[in-house]
Amino acid sequence: MKKLNQTRKVFFLLVGFGVLFSSQNLVDGVAAVVGQYVILKSDVAQLVQMTAVERRLDPRFDIEKLEQLQEQVLQSLINQKLILEIAEIESIEVEDREVDQAVEQYLAQSVSQAGSEEQLEKILGKRISELRRMWWPDIREQLIAERYQGQLFGDITVTRDEVVVFYNNYKDSLGAIPTLYNTSHIFIKSRPGGKSRAVSRNLIDSLRQRIVG
Repeated sequence: MKKLNQTRKVFFLLVGFGVLFSSQNLVDGVAAVVGQYVILKSDVAQLVQMTAVERRLDPRFDIEKLEQLQEQVLQSLINQKLILEIAEIESIEVEDREVDQAVEQYLAQSVSQAGSEEQLEKILGKRISELRRMWWPDIREQLIAERYQGQLFGDITVTRDEVVVFYNNYKDSLGAIPTLYNTSHIFIKSRPGGKSRAVSRNLIDSLRQRIVG
């Protein structure tokens, strides 16, 4: 029952986003141009929709968060296109089977969020086969960008001296780190001897006499 309620909640959120973005983007347009790449408003809206559903944002109440998310998504797409421009110069490529696998993973995630393939098709207004074709080039670009970033930063190592220099240069802007303590507890189980038992019993009797009088 709990899983069913969660599925219904996601479904209604998806419907809400579908109505929201369809009303805002009746006429598609260009959101940004990066070199040879054009970012459409519909591209931004689609990614905002899916990201917002993952974060459980409600279009009826989280308007400010959605506006911030839209700006973040657009900036992310611009950064991705910039990386693609450089990756093309560096001749970075990915195989079609890698893209196919990533598309299927993304599709499975989307279906899981919607509840079923039929609900996903109804929400997005496209058949599963159309979604695969629509997502394929975008996911390919994302994989290329990720591969280039991996090659660019994969061999970078940071030494302790570099960390110290960075900290000394920026320590005023870094938050204070509270003192941390590591504690340990050693428990030794022992059996009292006859002498200690007698001492303890005498102490108990003495305390009882003081209380009772």
